Amino acid sequence: MRSKILLSLIVIITLLSCQKQVKRIGVSIALSGDLDFYGKPAAEAIRLAQKDINTYLNEVSAWQVEFRLEDNQTKGEQALQILKRQYAAGIDKFIIGSSEALAACANFAAENNISLISFMSTDPSLAQKDNIFRLCPNDNSEAKAIVKYMQKSGLQTFVAIRRADSWGRNLSTACHYYFQEEANYVKQDVEYGNKAEINSSLKVLNSIIKNKIIEYGQQNVCVLVLGFDEVVTILKHAANYPYLRRVQWLGCSATAHNYGILKTPQAADFAVEVNLTSPLFALSNTEEKSKIIENIKKSYQQHIPDYAIIAYDAAWITAMADIIFKEDFEQKFPEYASDYFGITGNMELDESGDRKSAKYIYWQVTKNDNKYSFYSCCKYDVATDEFTNSSGGQ
Repeated sequence: MRSKILLSLIVIITLLSCQKQVKRIGVSIALSGDLDFYGKPAAEAIRLAQKDINTYLNEVSAWQVEFRLEDNQTKGEQALQILKRQYAAGIDKFIIGSSEALAACANFAAENNISLISFMSTDPSLAQKDNIFRLCPNDNSEAKAIVKYMQKSGLQTFVAIRRADSWGRNLSTACHYYFQEEANYVKQDVEYGNKAEINSSLKVLNSIIKNKIIEYGQQNVCVLVLGFDEVVTILKHAANYPYLRRVQWLGCSATAHNYGILKTPQAADFAVEVNLTSPLFALSNTEEKSKIIENIKKSYQQHIPDYAIIAYDAAWITAMADIIFKEDFEQKFPEYASDYFGITGNMELDESGDRKSAKYIYWQVTKNDNKYSFYSCCKYDVATDEFTNSSGGQ
């Protein structure tokens, strides 16, 4: 889990330091709101990382690290206020969760030479060469994985039901872009602003799917659902619409391991009926990763999503790079990342500062003995454009 250049540089830092110094790093994630099922375990991962980092630093340097963690409530404006408040206190490196929070902070960060590191933002519109570094692939890669599965399954058209926000719009746009091969292809999305709008959106979707079935045949049509925890409500109520039950459904990384689905029988039964299949960025199952998960579970008993594990790596790489490079952080971070191997694998970034490696596992909901679980059906490597078989539970 150490960079090849880390040890030698830390030794130099140790020789130059004789008193304990504290490096403070801001953390703005969702401990409440739509994405708290990612934010809460990520917070535990960062707290664990702080303990592990300081244990390590005690042995090799005069530094300690402190993560200033605050709840942005899955709201961009709240994330920006946290950023401004902590920046005023002298913090210029931040770990941020969602794309909405990251987008809200981007301009202020650029104007004030603040570096932002994210463990879960995937919005393609943020894939730019700037002061933002994302330790997971952006949604252009996920869109390719979604569309490749559609093509592999022989699907000829799809309609997306999605959140009415930047993430939902941009991921849908990317999917339509990669899918659009025929000149007569027409993009059709149904959006919702909140849970209260879901039923009316499903009614519209049902009508569109009816017409698609008439035109293409039901075996060639699918629904793509792009949402967060409200997907449970969507699946639960979609069962009341006859044409929505007749076609394949696909999801995204936010639905791949959404355990709210498994805990809601109506939603889980519908997911099984329509063969809901969702890709999720694949992390290597290493012994060290398993140990970290078990340690996080001592404080957080629920499922630990992979994005939370990336948060552990984000804490390590941000702290170490900040100690080593200081003022040259932004220029040196990509080079450091390419040399760094964490518990989630190599951190090499692409030209826009997003994680370069992009492999996906497709997850489906299964039911056995009246118990629901997630089951992997295949894997896809974006770089090689190859599918491989996969079978396993989660």
